[in-house]
Amino acid sequence: PLTVLQSLPLDGVIIVSSPQELASLIVTKAVNMVKKMNAQLLGLVENMSYLACPHCGEAIKVFGEPQGERLAKQLSVNFLGSIPLDPVIARLSDHGQIEDYSAPVIQTLADELRMRTSQQSQQLMQSLPIAWSTQPSES
Repeated sequence: PLTVLQSLPLDGVIIVSSPQELASLIVTKAVNMVKKMNAQLLGLVENMSYLACPHCGEAIKVFGEPQGERLAKQLSVNFLGSIPLDPVIARLSDHGQIEDYSAPVIQTLADELRMRTSQQSQQLMQSLPIAWSTQPSES
């Protein structure tokens, strides 16, 4: 896995987890690999966190208690949010139309990611040394 990761041109990495305990172990290894490569780790998203009841909207925790936020904190990674288990995603994926999926949670995640990458870009630009001076030289 490390050599595969090394062969990819990466601008940043988003780690995707799920509520199962086994996923936490795999995510921990993935985060350590990304950090070892000094790749930009943008954050962690928890997929399949819950299923919204179609009748009342209550969150049904199909795979157990969500762990994404706790895991992100434990690994010192930004927690970007949780994606519910949604039958619409499966249906669109089966028809090759996943890009048509629209839900407020996805827009919130996209906005959060845009904000974080914008902040990181600004911090990087401010940390770069200026290679020339705008002051006239005294010759």
